[in-house]
Amino acid sequence: MGVIEGFGDAERRFPLPSPEPSARCELSPVNASHPVQALMESFTVLSGCASRGTMGLPQEVHVLNLRTADPGPGQPQREVALHLNPISSVHIHHKPVVFLLNSPQPLVWHLKTERLATGVSRLFLVSEGSVVQFSSGNFSLSAETEERSFPHGNEHLLNWARKEYGAVTSFTELKIARNIYIKVGEGKFYLVSIND
Repeated sequence: MGVIEGFGDAERRFPLPSPEPSARCELSPVNASHPVQALMESFTVLSGCASRGTMGLPQEVHVLNLRTADPGPGQPQREVALHLNPISSVHIHHKPVVFLLNSPQPLVWHLKTERLATGVSRLFLVSEGSVVQFSSGNFSLSAETEERSFPHGNEHLLNWARKEYGAVTSFTELKIARNIYIKVGEGKFYLVSIND
């Protein structure tokens, strides 16, 4: 019997459960059915650049050129969470933005935003078969998504974006990851323009 001190001088007595021999926790390798799972994420940026080339233009242009991830177990990845928030020097981002999201296979882009003004035009150009899902109702009212067939290769894609929009704010080539983070805004330490 165990004893719990109650209020005042009263005591309550209750039986303490004894552990069952088969209910012991024994250490063993963890598999997919274990109730606690930990994942390590890594990001492999292959190449990229950032510039102030869009400062005099009506919109920023951010290009993501995804590459296939290293082969792993299971099905190829079909979803990416795209996290958008402003650079540290910008409290709330107000400038229109074009996002060019090129991927080697159709993806569902789950958009997660912080500190982006509502009612501002944002255009998401995605590879054929891809879609963008917005988590915020207000954000989706001023955003458009268009499917495009993009040129292959970094230089061709960068030149296409420049020809289409006049300049590029950032260009990033990276391996597909579950989460991708983009800082929007034009930093004073960025290059004046992205050159060939």
